[in-house]
Amino acid sequence: MRSLFEYGVMEFDKIASKAPAGSEGIITLPLFNGERTPNLPNGKGCIVAMDMTNTKKENIFRSSLESAIFGMRIGLESFRDLGFEIKEVRLIGGGANSAVWRQIASDILDLPVVVPVQNETAALGGTIQALWALDHKDGKISDINYLIKKHVSLNTDRDVFLSPKM
Repeated sequence: MRSLFEYGVMEFDKIASKAPAGSEGIITLPLFNGERTPNLPNGKGCIVAMDMTNTKKENIFRSSLESAIFGMRIGLESFRDLGFEIKEVRLIGGGANSAVWRQIASDILDLPVVVPVQNETAALGGTIQALWALDHKDGKISDINYLIKKHVSLNTDRDVFLSPKM
């Protein structure tokens, strides 16, 4: 959406934050690059339910943010169905820098959102998993949670630890 409307991240967030939760009924199906969860590699994106009263940039922008988080919620619910108890969500990457994105995530996932100090942590997570696997291969008892606490620092800014508003 940023690319389509030619906005930078800060301006996009500012506009999206003006729309109410639910984007006045506008729904974005965010499959512009296909989707991994569920596995729809050839999926196509669309924006629906627009009318003369709700077709505003702020609703379209917020809807695109909400839809991406609903995709995350599908994955989260799969973990819950497997018996995992989820206490918080840790966001990484560019979206984690956005207060509006973090709040939307907290609201839709109904969980607090935490951002690690090391924002781009995908490789770090893979490294921690590899360390854990190596410890097990070598017969060492290793607790993945200990390794995470040892190698991942959390941001403690007030605006990062969000409580759901829903």
